[in-house]
Amino acid sequence: MYHLLKEQVGGYENIGCMQKDLQNHHRDLKALIKDIDVHIFIDVLKNKKEVDPGLFFYYQIDEDNRLKNVFRSDSLSRRSYAIFGDILSFDMKHKTN
Repeated sequence: MYHLLKEQVGGYENIGCMQKDLQNHHRDLKALIKDIDVHIFIDVLKNKKEVDPGLFFYYQIDEDNRLKNVFRSDSLSRRSYAIFGDILSFDMKHKTN
């Protein structure tokens, strides 16, 4: 992010903070939303459904209030499936199992 900011403002001297400041902010933000990030994610999906009524999503939250799994399909993905017959699936735990 620090390098991207440098490009946007024309140099490191114009950013207004140090790279460590951004790292600290990121750490603090993660700590702040630690217990509500699942609900933020679900709210984002609900807002997207208002824009795309064809959006369908299903999710499960475990006993520790963590996202267990999510299924999401929007209008475009269903049209693409009808044409191509393929799906794309992500296994986010592939490196932990």
